[in-house]
Amino acid sequence: MVPEIDPNGPREKADVVVVMQSPSHAELQAGTVSFSSGGPAVRMVKRLLTEAGLDPTHCLVWNIVPWFPFSEADIDEGRRWLRRLLDALEHPRAVVFMGRHARRAMDDFHDRPNLIRIKTALPVNNPRLYPSVREDLELVAQTLRQKDSEGDTY
Repeated sequence: MVPEIDPNGPREKADVVVVMQSPSHAELQAGTVSFSSGGPAVRMVKRLLTEAGLDPTHCLVWNIVPWFPFSEADIDEGRRWLRRLLDALEHPRAVVFMGRHARRAMDDFHDRPNLIRIKTALPVNNPRLYPSVREDLELVAQTLRQKDSEGDTY
């Protein structure tokens, strides 16, 4: 089973897309990737977003590969699906690529100059990275606020 986008989340109105690696067992069982049904990594990301000043209700969680185990070909396919997802969103403003496999997709979006793109770690297995990831997310929040204050239309 491939988890769906959270039906209670922002869906096509998401401002920020958080791209992680692959779903947890909880997400696979729930059939959705969401902040309410996610595993430890998603709960940690929700906490990080909140601490950084980003409202999780405006964020969409996505996995570069929606199943596991996965192969290199699955990661490449996931990158193509991520592009389709961003094309389907009304006004995505930022994408946060978390973890080694997700970060590989960041360079796929050079053709979107107004899209804030940032790559960072996924600290679920290494809590020492938590402060630096929070700083990365704070930078996203700060950049979004600055664009808002400048009246930037995205």
